[in-house]
Amino acid sequence: AMQFASTVAVVSASDNGTIYLWDLDQSISQAGGSGGKRRGHVPTAMYSGHEGKVTKIVLETTGSGRDCGSGGGGSGCGGSSAGDWTGKFVSSGSDHSVRLWDTRLKRAQVFKFSGHTDTVGALLLDNDKACVVSGSKDGTVRAFDLRTGKHRLEMTTHLGGVVCVVLDPTGDEGRGAYLSGARDSTVNVWARNGHGLKTLRNHRGVVTCLALRSLEGKTTRLASGSSDGCLRIWDHHEGKCLKTFNTQPNNNILCCAWGPPGLILAGSSDSSLRVWNTRGGNVVANWNSSRRGHKAAVTQLLTDKDFAFSGAKDGAVH
Repeated sequence: AMQFASTVAVVSASDNGTIYLWDLDQSISQAGGSGGKRRGHVPTAMYSGHEGKVTKIVLETTGSGRDCGSGGGGSGCGGSSAGDWTGKFVSSGSDHSVRLWDTRLKRAQVFKFSGHTDTVGALLLDNDKACVVSGSKDGTVRAFDLRTGKHRLEMTTHLGGVVCVVLDPTGDEGRGAYLSGARDSTVNVWARNGHGLKTLRNHRGVVTCLALRSLEGKTTRLASGSSDGCLRIWDHHEGKCLKTFNTQPNNNILCCAWGPPGLILAGSSDSSLRVWNTRGGNVVANWNSSRRGHKAAVTQLLTDKDFAFSGAKDGAVH
């Protein structure tokens, strides 16, 4: 798990339960060193508490009330988060817990949220409602109060583990909605009070990632990727699948993100990063192992205005 806290800081986590804060300016200085010798990168701070693998990190920014959350391996909003990092973040792990941290405090862990009974792998922050929303392999989506640390909501209609959750701040007629993708091949749309609004059914495999596209302040389209090798575009307000883009048999789409207008990106288990033209449905770019791309499954995607950043199981970031 990794998130850029700012242009000079990164928060990352490892399988041993430790979370690291890195100062990029310091790391660059250390890497250069005296005479240009590389002395290695040293984290600014380390935070321990999880008993097992840390699966997700989501940072609180000044714009977190409208953050989309963890759409699987992709950027839930199809872009980088707006606003400055507040110094707080939430993390989830294989120890079934969600935790709130404040790096400005001497005792950084503020709350440990409990309630899930299996690995928690999906997170979003909804600061407008002062809560963190989490999805777990136990099949539930839960909301916890960021001010009190108490459990607030449980959403339980999925028949398989929840893999990804995102926030649509303009959903449910402007009241806001949560969307969750799961191993039961469905995407559920929830009101912020936990009431189920819609279920989107078309995938034939695990829904691995979700990404929302906004236009003129309104969330207009949802993209979903699946282990069935398909990337689907939805009008989730009406519950309609508008387009389906296919990769190839036995290929899992693992992450997706919206690019510039008219483009959608997806990383997959065949080491490819594909870019589709959403109007014509054609692949306009395909970076893979034979075209100076990744050499293993592409699991992470982040996009901003002009660039896309990808991470893969080969240990590289492109």
